[in-house]
Formats: sequence, C-alpha cells, structure tokens
Amino acid sequence: MHPWAALSPSSISKVMTQRTASIIGGIGRTLIAFGLITLSFTAFQLWGTGLQESRAQDSLENDFESRLAEVEQRAAELGLSNAITGPASAPGSDSVEVSAEAEPTRNELTEDTDDPVMAGAEPRQSMDPAFAELLRVEEGAVMGNINIPAIGVQRHMIEGIGRDDLRKGPGHYPGTALPGQAGNSAIAGHRTTYGAPFGDLDLLQPGDEIIVTTLQGEFRYEVMGYPGEDGEEVGYFIVRPDQVEVLQDYGDN
Repeated sequence: MHPWAALSPSSISKVMTQRTASIIGGIGRTLIAFGLITLSFTAFQLWGTGLQESRAQDSLENDFESRLAEVEQRAAELGLSNAITGPASAPGSDSVEVSAEAEPTRNELTEDTDDPVMAGAEPRQSMDPAFAELLRVEEGAVMGNINIPAIGVQRHMIEGIGRDDLRKGPGHYPGTALPGQAGNSAIAGHRTTYGAPFGDLDLLQPGDEIIVTTLQGEFRYEVMGYPGEDGEEVGYFIVRPDQVEVLQDYGDN
C-alpha cells in the first residue's frame, strides 16, 4: 500500500501546509537578505564613499602643505618675492560641468617646453629652471585646492581625471591650461558619491566666485551667465558626454 493511502485528507492537508509554509519562509528570508545587502550597498555609496573621499582629502591637504612649504623655501633661497608667472587673476572665466568620459591627452603644459610653468602665459620674470621643475605637478599628485563659497565647496584637487583620482576629489584635466594661466582650465568632479563635491553646481549664480590656489598662488574666477530654460540667466550649462569641445582653448582666460 502507498504510504499516502493510510493518511486522511486532513493529515495530507496539514503536511502540505507545513511544506508550503517552509518554502514561503525560505523565500522570505532570501528576499530579506537580498534587501539588506542592497541597503548596505546604497549606504556605502551615499556615506561610505564620502568617508573614503574625506580621508583622501586629509592626505592631499598634508601633501599640498608640504609641497607649498618646499616651494616657499626654495623661492626664499632664490630671492623670488613673487613666484606667480601668469596673470594675477583670470576674470570672466566660466565654470562648466564636463564629462569624465573624454580621453585626455598628456599635459602639454608639462611636456615639450623648456619652462613648463610658463607655457601659455606671458612671464613677468625669468624663472630658475630648478624652481620651475619644483612647480611641475605629476599626474596623480595634488595640484592645489578649489573654493566655491556660494555652494560650500572646499576641496583639494588632483592632477588627472582617472577613476582613482576623482575618488579623492576634483581633478584637473591634463592637457588643459593650469589654473591662473592663459587658456581654458578644466576641472572634473563627482556630482554624486565620493563626497559629491560638484553636486550643487546647478545652484551657481552669475558673479559667484571660484577661487583656485596652486603652488603658484591664488587665482579668482567669476561665473558667467548663461540663458536658462525659463529665459533667466543661470550660472551653469549642461553638455553632453561627447561634447568635449568645451575642453579646447578658445584664446581667453
């Protein structure tokens, strides 16, 4: 006789109910575990990456202060009262959001020139070659800091826009002018995750200041106005990921 034949209909129903409950319970526990994993990943993206960027910023700050002290000491030894070779300010420059998907070229400001710091700018004074070499910034190294008071941005910047670079803070596009020098200086940064340094770029207004400090000194830029969707001027404009012509030198500062 088949084992089920000795069971009453009520017993069979009870066994089936227990099995169904066990299966449903297993599915529920699996979904809860999956939800917790997803929640943990989201929390890491929102807060964990911010902590990672904060630690990187502390390290960059120490590196920049060390480099700055070295430059100041060397300038004093050479009797240089003003190490800035480019314009003291660059009024009228604009801040734009660009895509980090563009393939950068090698930094032409630090290549193929006897004095890399002077490239693209009229020098105010001759510069000791050793001092010019001291101002050279290699890709992946700290190159200065950017301060945008209107939206509370205060970050140290990396020379380079690689994935690991931008996880530490905003990055300067190799191949574009150095801040303070003649030309178009391009800086990329996260708008979400990793501290989201540029998360509020759309809140900039015409006339807001962007202050950039490098080993050469402090330079001030002023946000230009652009026509918004409602016809009013705004302090930003949005470009497509393939609209890399915004990185080109247009002959202004």
